[in-house]
Amino acid sequence: MKRFSTLAVALAAAACASAASADTLNFDALPAGGLGSTVLNLPQATITGAGTDLYNLKSFYFVGQGGAICSLSGSDCEADLTIDFTAPVSGLTFETVGYDSGDSVTIRIYAGATLLGSDTVTSNRLVDFSAYSGITRVFFDDSSTGAGYGYGKFSFTAAVPEPQTYALMLAGLATLGWVARRRARG
Repeated sequence: MKRFSTLAVALAAAACASAASADTLNFDALPAGGLGSTVLNLPQATITGAGTDLYNLKSFYFVGQGGAICSLSGSDCEADLTIDFTAPVSGLTFETVGYDSGDSVTIRIYAGATLLGSDTVTSNRLVDFSAYSGITRVFFDDSSTGAGYGYGKFSFTAAVPEPQTYALMLAGLATLGWVARRRARG
């Protein structure tokens, strides 16, 4: 009986296992400047601006490193922005750029409707939410009176099932069947 329970635990662990895949939000392939829309669909996320247009700052920040983006309010990057990930992520980091005197943004991260954490930014810097997992949404509540912020160099990990996990699970099921058949004979 002990072998059976140990095998069942191993099988359950294999079924739940997944690997982390490093990923980024990359704006390099998009044209620099106004994108002509307040919604941008990327494979990893949908970005929605509350202003008049999303603006790709790649010609100014992080050229060749994913670029940067903001939501325009008039001619400044002062509008709120939301990023909805297509799958929960962890290890999230990104940078704020374009600080002017008077700029301030409060950044909140969510897992579904649950607030996981927040950070208020008043300078150009790395924003590090890498201690959190299961992030599905990032909300940028911009209260700037300067030119506002751009956001770039997004880096995160997403859980991706590996083919090896499925192979291990099938091997565990086959072993379980073999043990059950052997017990039925004995």
